[in-house]
Amino acid sequence: MWSYSLSPICLYLNSEVLYLNPKWTETLGYTLEDMPTLDKMLLKCLPAKKERSKFLFIKIKSGDNNFDLPDIFLNITIKNNEVRYMKLNFIAMKDKRTMITLEDYTIRKKVEEDLNLARIKAEEADSLKSAFLANMSHEIRTPMNAILGFSELLQKENLSYEKRHKYLSHINNSSQSLLNLINDILDISKIEAGQLNIQKEKSNLSLLFQSVDAEIKIIRSTMKKNHIDIQFRNNLSEEMDKIVTDSLRLKQILMNLLSNALKFTNEGLIEFGCSEDKDLGIRFYVKDSGIGIKENHLDDIFNRFTKIEEDLSKVFRGAGLGLAISKKLTEALGGKMWVESVYGQGSTFYFTLPVNNLH
Repeated sequence: MWSYSLSPICLYLNSEVLYLNPKWTETLGYTLEDMPTLDKMLLKCLPAKKERSKFLFIKIKSGDNNFDLPDIFLNITIKNNEVRYMKLNFIAMKDKRTMITLEDYTIRKKVEEDLNLARIKAEEADSLKSAFLANMSHEIRTPMNAILGFSELLQKENLSYEKRHKYLSHINNSSQSLLNLINDILDISKIEAGQLNIQKEKSNLSLLFQSVDAEIKIIRSTMKKNHIDIQFRNNLSEEMDKIVTDSLRLKQILMNLLSNALKFTNEGLIEFGCSEDKDLGIRFYVKDSGIGIKENHLDDIFNRFTKIEEDLSKVFRGAGLGLAISKKLTEALGGKMWVESVYGQGSTFYFTLPVNNLH
């Protein structure tokens, strides 16, 4: 009867193994010669209850089958070194015999762990999204308040030309900040919905870099950081200088990275450029001498829902969407993006375009 059971069964007489059904050997790989004595088996199953295991063994050996042993769950390493999560049932029988049956809970445990992990991640995502939305509200209100405030001041009579020009400049800057934020939110929404539009065409990298260099220097001036040196290095061959890609998205990536570098750099140098890489195609980089990123935050830096430094948010404005968008855009163009950083010394952001996207 036991030979046809679908459950692994082991039968002990006193302390020695008397019988293993075929399912036991099939499931665990162990034969009679591999099995421990009953006292050792009890000790393995109840490692934290050594005295309890000894007591049970004495009762079994004396022929006293009147004992209560709860179901035991534990990880069992089978003969091929695979670990299975099993439920062990000890059953007292007549004539000093003890039966052990097994139930495999490995898959069930894995499903439960996966569900629990998914629940934790969902809760974390909800929390991060709530914080993200709160941050978005703040980022939108800040330029809007400036626009409304300076618009109200402009309605006053007898304003000097200098004040009028100053207020209009503030309104323009705040409007541009708000527009950039809205564009970032729209880009993230398109990326999440899988509706990001990529239009590849023949592009001249030299001309693109000249445009980026000019625009980032205007932004530098607007941020009153003209003391920061910005340098560009193009190490591409003439052949690699003309590629097929979405030049608008490529420019967006570079501008996001450079704007981010300017935001977190107060002095020193920002350098950007590109070079040919035999394995990765073209490698682009943006290097700064700014505040850097702590090592334990490097994996989170591209997560749009992660706020890296609570204290920095009070000093540097910005919703933090640029890096998340840049990474997604890079992947949409067939490349990858990563960062290397030393906290307190600066960061270097890299991204690539593979060769098969260039011709």
